[in-house]
Amino acid sequence: MKNKLSLLFGIFFITLSVHHESNAASNKELLDNCRTVVNANFDFRNTSQGEQEWDYMYCLGYFNAIRSQFAANCSDVNKLEFWQTNSKQSESFREFYSAGTNDTDAVIQAFVNWAPTSPGNWEFSASSTAWEWLPKIFPCTRSFVVE
Repeated sequence: MKNKLSLLFGIFFITLSVHHESNAASNKELLDNCRTVVNANFDFRNTSQGEQEWDYMYCLGYFNAIRSQFAANCSDVNKLEFWQTNSKQSESFREFYSAGTNDTDAVIQAFVNWAPTSPGNWEFSASSTAWEWLPKIFPCTRSFVVE
């Protein structure tokens, strides 16, 4: 009985995982959405009604969430006593999972610049590839703290 429940739970978890990943926008799709933001000069009023408005808000929301998480990580690594050592763990976290910026428009522009140069990552989601470019463009400095 225990093995059957474990198997059912495993199948349920895999099903949820596959379903979740299939709904995530790929970098290629997101690049198309985010070009609307850049073309509108980062001003929502410059979009036309309908699809452009949706593309603009989708891109803005997506990257606001990513920027917010990476900025919070940077703030945490700079404030919390646990991270104040110069350990390999804290340096790795700072290098790959943290970014020192509160400017979502700048993050969108950086993504629109990076994505065309990385066609090998087009099939993946931006949330799974942000570590490859975001911390390099906006390094997490020890002075960056989100209040």
